[in-house]
Amino acid sequence: MRPLSQAPKGCRTAMSLVTIGTLGALYEVSPSGEVVWSYTNPIGRNGSFQQGLQLPPGNFAGTTANMLFKGYRYELSHPALIDKNLIPGSYLESWTDSCPEELAWKWDRDGNGCVDDGDADGVKDPYDQCWIGDDLLDLDQDGTPDDCDSFVDSDADGVIDAEDRCEGFDDGIDEDNDGLVDGCDSLIDSDGDGTADTLDQCPGEDDSVDTDGDGTPDGCDSTPSGAISSNNNNSNTTSNATMDEQKDDSNPTEQSGFFGEVSMSSAFGYILMLLGMWMLIYIALAGASKKNLTSPEFMHVNGINPGLAQASLIEKELPPLEIPNLDTPPPIPATGLPEGWSLEQWNYYGHQWIEMNQ
Repeated sequence: MRPLSQAPKGCRTAMSLVTIGTLGALYEVSPSGEVVWSYTNPIGRNGSFQQGLQLPPGNFAGTTANMLFKGYRYELSHPALIDKNLIPGSYLESWTDSCPEELAWKWDRDGNGCVDDGDADGVKDPYDQCWIGDDLLDLDQDGTPDDCDSFVDSDADGVIDAEDRCEGFDDGIDEDNDGLVDGCDSLIDSDGDGTADTLDQCPGEDDSVDTDGDGTPDGCDSTPSGAISSNNNNSNTTSNATMDEQKDDSNPTEQSGFFGEVSMSSAFGYILMLLGMWMLIYIALAGASKKNLTSPEFMHVNGINPGLAQASLIEKELPPLEIPNLDTPPPIPATGLPEGWSLEQWNYYGHQWIEMNQ
């Protein structure tokens, strides 16, 4: 390159001549940066090249077969130009610039005057990211065209598309560890019972095991054998019952306190038993007292006439045994309910407590 600023004195305009020898290109630039003209050498070792065809590559990388060694610019006053007609004429070759608005030098391999698009991807070569492929194809949207991207991962699961087992899903998710990615697994069964997780009644357990046939898998069944524990700890049992069955409303709830382990269903029988024992003791004591008072020895020792004593005893018989009315709640003691008793317990068992404490 020879800048015209070093040209002989008398030049009207300082111009710069640029030579790109490897591509056989010449152009001249004004001080403002405008390209005044450009020219591509059409001659190679074997003669001229056909106008409009792409120039063949040279023997070295990045070169064309029309390479130049150097370009020179001559002033109008050069002796070789004296008496020569320097009025511009027609083009040296018959050629039409297809893109007069474009500065196509260096980017116009076919010589049509337009900037090339070597890979036909719609992106001109000066702006091409990937010269060997389509710049518009970027499946993983990482900003690098796929043809120049060494790691294309469309579903962003860390596995390249070429090795992806389940496109569009994360290959790292396999809940049931069966070797199939969940996104492509028709049966996700984390507990291995043959039932899909979405339909599993008892996650983590085998849904097919239901010993009592109540529809609840044993793993989530509080009574897998079908038995329900008794509420009153007596001999009454319920067979083939499930945890979902309702308890009979007629059975009283368990009580605590004095008779805490006795259910209401057996309370009445227990009361009768206590009353019977009390009556036997009462009769025995009364009989013994009467026998002692009426014995001849007692009467003679104490100077009592046996006949009169017998009559007196008959007249003074013990009062009849009063059986408490079980239908009427007993009166609450002045000191209040016994410690640990509820009002419901007192209404059922208060009579016995009064008898025992008297």
